[in-house]
Amino acid sequence: MELLDGSALRYRLRFVHFWFFNCIHQFHSIVAQGFNGLCALGVGVIGWMTDETVVSLVWHAVAGYCALWMLQWLFNAAYLCSRHNRVLTEHVVQPSPQGLTDWTQTYETLNRWPGVTRVRDYPCIVAVYVGPFEAVVIPRPALPTPKLAPAGLHRCAST
Repeated sequence: MELLDGSALRYRLRFVHFWFFNCIHQFHSIVAQGFNGLCALGVGVIGWMTDETVVSLVWHAVAGYCALWMLQWLFNAAYLCSRHNRVLTEHVVQPSPQGLTDWTQTYETLNRWPGVTRVRDYPCIVAVYVGPFEAVVIPRPALPTPKLAPAGLHRCAST
């Protein structure tokens, strides 16, 4: 089965793929990076005030930054477990000249090619962004040709 010739791609979206997409999407957010960076700097300053060394400031800031991201990702896991059961189901994705159609048991969506803002190739997923915060998430194991499919989606989205 080839993704580029218009045939359908069938897969089951698993929690780990959806969670990975949300985590990586937030990690690439300038706002989230800025917020966590400022909070980590605050933690570093508090650590510096107790020890008054630059090493203490840096260590506390890095530890705070990592801890904030871990908390964010744990919150994502809890939130996604409670809210997104309709997304974690079997998907059928089919490219066509009009756009990329995504079918599940609860919805059918045609994302027209001009609406596809970008295609990101991540280690375990391919994300076809159809808005600033929304994407069609395709697990890498579901792709018939792991390297060719993202390139084909890039070509389709740019036409």
